[in-house]
Amino acid sequence: MTSLPNRLQTRVDAAIAKGVVGCAVAHRKGDAPASFAVAGLANLETKTPLAVDAQFRIASITKTFVCAVLLQLYEEGKVSLDTTIDRWLPGKPFADQATVDDILMQTGGLPVYSLYRLEDYPPTGSHLPDTIFIDHAYKRTPPRAPDRSRYEYANVGSRVIGKIIQDLTGTPLAIQIQNRLLKPLGLADTLPSGWKGAPPPRLARGYYIDSDAPMIEVTHRVPPSYIWSGGDMYSTVADLATWVRALCTGKVLSSALTETVRTRLIPGPLAGSTMSHHGLGIMAFTQNSRRVLGYRGSTPGFVGIAAYDPIADVAVAVQANSFSPDAESIHRSEVEHVLFDAFDLA
Repeated sequence: MTSLPNRLQTRVDAAIAKGVVGCAVAHRKGDAPASFAVAGLANLETKTPLAVDAQFRIASITKTFVCAVLLQLYEEGKVSLDTTIDRWLPGKPFADQATVDDILMQTGGLPVYSLYRLEDYPPTGSHLPDTIFIDHAYKRTPPRAPDRSRYEYANVGSRVIGKIIQDLTGTPLAIQIQNRLLKPLGLADTLPSGWKGAPPPRLARGYYIDSDAPMIEVTHRVPPSYIWSGGDMYSTVADLATWVRALCTGKVLSSALTETVRTRLIPGPLAGSTMSHHGLGIMAFTQNSRRVLGYRGSTPGFVGIAAYDPIADVAVAVQANSFSPDAESIHRSEVEHVLFDAFDLA
């Protein structure tokens, strides 16, 4: 039988053959060392191959780190999940009805404003406050009353959570993520949300293609402060595989709360995705009879997913450095195909 690394490599090579610029995968069974596969390019202009330890903008996978910090604060008794969010969003419609729990579960009725096209983002280098997206979202799409039986993905929710964390701790979100999550888990190749320093040294170039227009390089086009706690972190597939397994196996939260995170799920589809349910800052993806837990993220230039199968005790992380606003494009859908193929290989 062909070894797992060889089969992983064959699958990643296939993604590149379909048009993805570069793709890296980490596959980890239990506490065993991870297997890796990588193919394609980190830089189209210089034809630099993508390395297995390349760093990527991980987009909405950032939300899993941010929500985990809030859940730790909840376990420490510093916030109740039943607290309404008007404390942090005074005067916003329905903020006196939506709770912290609603925001985590994506049932709070927050504005559903999301961005996928490059022209919708402010220019690179814009000096924006981290919370600017909150005001933009409320101006662009209306909120509604919370409905705890109805999932509706609201990108703004993680920005509200970031604001809550900073208010509760009196420190920047980046410090909380670094000290609570990255250092204890040894995630040395991951930069926290709110990072103000230089981009990571091994960052792959990100590429954007829309319709029949030529592919363009957009690595730094989206201002990190604009997406902030909704998606501004950087990481590697190795770190993400370690992270998603830790989150789902009691290394981040108590055993009881971890079990709640893994099982308290409501139906929640996402266009162009195998996502089937949403929970307390986590997504469930279902294909055939397999359900895995984690998160998917996409931002101009980058698409990725990290997930954990609690039955097989396998974690998989996939990152690619090309993106299209078309939800059905291979530049967005292929990462999930690779993810489930990687699970099936085991």
